[in-house]
Amino acid sequence: MDCKGKEAMFNRLSIGSKIVVSVSLILLLCMGILGVILVSVSQNIQTSDANKLVLNVAKRTGNAIEGYINESFVALSYSQGNLTQYIHSGNLREHTSKNILTALLDSNQWVDYGYIYLKDSALIPDARSDHRLSNGGVMILAHDDNPKEIGGVAILPADVSFLEDDGLQKALNSGKPSVGNPMKVQMGDKQTIRSTLNYPIKDERGNIVGVVGNTLHLDLIGESLFAERRSIFKNDYRVLATSEGLFVLHPNGEFIGKNLADVSKDNPSMQAVINALKSHESGVYEVTNTRGEASIMGVASFEVGRGSTGQWWGSVTIAPKSSVFFYFL
Repeated sequence: MDCKGKEAMFNRLSIGSKIVVSVSLILLLCMGILGVILVSVSQNIQTSDANKLVLNVAKRTGNAIEGYINESFVALSYSQGNLTQYIHSGNLREHTSKNILTALLDSNQWVDYGYIYLKDSALIPDARSDHRLSNGGVMILAHDDNPKEIGGVAILPADVSFLEDDGLQKALNSGKPSVGNPMKVQMGDKQTIRSTLNYPIKDERGNIVGVVGNTLHLDLIGESLFAERRSIFKNDYRVLATSEGLFVLHPNGEFIGKNLADVSKDNPSMQAVINALKSHESGVYEVTNTRGEASIMGVASFEVGRGSTGQWWGSVTIAPKSSVFFYFL
């Protein structure tokens, strides 16, 4: 039936029928509009809830990692206090330094190497030759073979590669606690990723004379970060990165020590995440992950080291959008 036929049929209707038809059409239109609004509101609520959940997961994980690191800084602060007392009294000896390092490593399972570096070897007058350095300094180095239990700490010869660590150098130059960026190093016959925590040591006049530090046990921290109990969505994963975008931990070991900006240079969706890390912000972002999946990424930034370092890391949770929204079905 053409339009004229429909119009003629409508004209033949009684006034009452015309009113009923008109009202019915208006109701149908209103119901359609209401349906669109409800769907839109429902989608917005679902998106908001999904974003909150992803961010909360990132924050919970970040709180755990921050706790491990803060625990390590507490132990370092105690060791620094002991060393400072011995240096001020002129009574620091090699066996005392070794005892302090052993206690430092045994008190905390989240670190594996510990070291005392002093710029002047005269501060430990009885230090053996394998602890003395060519620059006139001295280094007592220790490794904990069994970090989850008391014992297992071995004293090692000095390793000058620690002097190249940017965290140690920051502490020496600034006189403040510092965190070293992750870097690949050769430790004995094993290549590993090292990230250091450092406390400056000062003499009675306030001059910086050295550093006491340790290295985060990234394997153990990674076990916690990647644990199944932290997984909420199908195929989600978690990473740890510095504010400069350097990967500290990543389920793909090839990414550790690399920069997010470099590995995602062809992925403009990551720029917002790079900016968030750099600005020490927390938030949720829609990105394409390294697997090429449309994903939601939660970033929880936190200051490393009990608010004393001015250095920030980010706990990042990445989940495919399909998995996140399936969670709410």
